[in-house]
This record gives sequence, structure tokens and C-alpha cells, in this order.
Amino acid sequence: MKFKTTASVSQQVIGLAPGEPQYRILVVDDAHDSRLLLVKLLTSIGFSVKEATNGREAISVWESWKPNLIFMDMRMPIMDGYEATREIKKRETDAVSPTVIIALTANAFEEQRQAMISAGCDDFINKPFREELLLEKLAHYLGVKYLFYEENQEDISQNETNTETILNSLDIVALLSEMPTQWLTQVHYAAAQCSDDLIIELVKQIPSGQSLLSNFLTDLAENFRFEKIMELVDAVK
Repeated sequence: MKFKTTASVSQQVIGLAPGEPQYRILVVDDAHDSRLLLVKLLTSIGFSVKEATNGREAISVWESWKPNLIFMDMRMPIMDGYEATREIKKRETDAVSPTVIIALTANAFEEQRQAMISAGCDDFINKPFREELLLEKLAHYLGVKYLFYEENQEDISQNETNTETILNSLDIVALLSEMPTQWLTQVHYAAAQCSDDLIIELVKQIPSGQSLLSNFLTDLAENFRFEKIMELVDAVK
């Protein structure tokens, strides 16, 4: 095991480095699955996490808890992320350490990016997000140091026989092409929604003789590699 101070996260993160402070992260999203995904990921690493389902709740939690960073969905009912961000930034103009707000958005076109920055967001992440990118943002803005998994020779030998090594993308696409079109559409939708639980439920519908495909997709889902899943399904169409 080892830890790094760099903001570039390319290895498997298994926790926070020894001596790291208790970082407070607020996840704001009205979509339950998206919110749950982020909460599960962040808490598993060691962050202290709270949730809010709209901008009004976000402001209330921010006032009482003072998070270090907020992942803010921009499209929500009651009060959207733009209004909540503007209100938080307005209230903390004299703060020594202002709260970092990172926008979560499905479509970050140039005009929307400018609107998010104008509202007070420090950065943005597209949905579905990559775990690596999200952790890099935390390292960049908060100076988070991570503990990384370090392979030993036995681990490497085992990895040489796992499905990720045995199967290449062409093999997976060939196996996926044998599945019903409706099922493929459902898998693509679940990946677009960043729902690992839904993907794993769909994987259960794969015939028992296709254990390699089941294991491969389960591994991708459990590691939040939703973009890869969508890429593979798109290759079948």
C-alpha cells in the first residue's frame, strides 16, 4: 500500500492516506441512484458524506455542517443547483476557506459551462462520471492524499487469469450481440444513469452458460466503469 499527494489518480484508491483530516462532502442530487452512487463511493474511501435532494436542502445542510466541498446537480425541483450555488457563494463572501462547489451535469455545453461558472461553481463533471476524474477533482481542490492498492507478485499472477485479461473488447461485443436488443437497451440506460445496482440485476438475466460475460459486466459495474459499458453496448448496435 502507498499514498500519493498528486492530483493525478490512476491507481486503485482504497482509502485516505494516514493522518488525513475528516473531509466533509455534501452530495446534492434529486436522482436517488445518482446520489447513492456518489455516497457509496465517497464513504467507502473514508469521506464524511451528507445528502440533499434539492437546492433548498443543500443550503440548510451547508449552513449547519459547513462541508469542504459540494457535488451539486444543476437540474433539480424546488430549487436548482444554479440558484443554490449563487446563494451559498453570496453568504460566504468573507469566508477564509470558501466551500468548493463542483457542478454535476449530463450535458456541459459551452453556454452551460459559462452559466455554471457565473453562478459560482468552481468546476464541473459530466455524468456519467469516471471515478478517477472525481477523485482527481477532490485531490486538486482539497489537497486530499489517497492510499493506493499496491500489487504484489501473487496479485499480478491472479490478475493474469481474470476476465479483464482473458477477454478483450471484441470478445465482449460478440457475447453481447447474442443478448436480446431490449436487454441491451436496458443495460445502456442503467449505465447512463450510473446505476450499478440495476446493471447487476440485469446481469442476472444472462444465461448460466455465459459466466464470462456476467463476471465481466459485474466487474465493470462494481468499479463504476459506466462509460466502458455504454461503449461496449454501442458497439453491438
